[in-house]
Amino acid sequence: MAGQDFYTDPAQEAVHPEARLPQRPGKRRMRWTDQHTKILILGIVLAALLVGTIIYAIAKQKKPDYTLGLITSYSMPETGVMQIEDLLGRYADDRNGDGTVRVEVVNYVFSDSETLQGLQKASQQALEQDLAEGTSLLFLHDQEGFQKVAGEFAGLLQDREGTPLEEAQELEAASIPWEEVAALAELEPEAAENDAWSAEDYGEKFQALRLSVRSEEGLSTPEAQVYYEDCQALLERLEQNEPLVIEEDPPWMDELLSELEEEQAQA
Repeated sequence: MAGQDFYTDPAQEAVHPEARLPQRPGKRRMRWTDQHTKILILGIVLAALLVGTIIYAIAKQKKPDYTLGLITSYSMPETGVMQIEDLLGRYADDRNGDGTVRVEVVNYVFSDSETLQGLQKASQQALEQDLAEGTSLLFLHDQEGFQKVAGEFAGLLQDREGTPLEEAQELEAASIPWEEVAALAELEPEAAENDAWSAEDYGEKFQALRLSVRSEEGLSTPEAQVYYEDCQALLERLEQNEPLVIEEDPPWMDELLSELEEEQAQA
């Protein structure tokens, strides 16, 4: 028939052997395969680019000049951690010479709360590694959280004269209350928008913290000794309230204000 897509007459098949099979369904399958192959290849390329971007970001991430361990019976919200980091950053120096000063606060959580048991297990492993490597030489802690891990610090903390302490009671007695460290006492807590904690909540938690200093015990490498001396100098600046960088507002406040000004200008 004139309107058919392929021939059924055997005589015509001999003249047109390519017409024995339907052509349109096969072409559609080929186009479908080509399109999906291209999509698959594009997905693989994008995934490779994403992985490469992540690896590059990690490689370019600047290491902290100082690390402080925060041992608490609760999980400190990021807003609170950032306020402590910003404060300490004003008194810290650029130890690694990368052109910026960065202090990292690592929160270790130890509590009887059932909802925090998973976090406590992870904190236990991370703290053991911290103590073994000498990552944190300064620690802020509340009473409940510290009592659960005091045994880990036997012989690793010092009193004000630098003498290593063994007993848990000695460790607690040698720690410095938040309000007795001049720089910490002047911190005015703030709460972020939609924060679960208020500024008063942060203030209450901060006031309950105490500062402990690790001793030289176990710090055998020259690099560890230099780090210990630098941490002692940082502690002295905190106690004397002698910042190396004077800022009216924390860095993130300036960025927030700039964004608000841009939005107002575009409105």
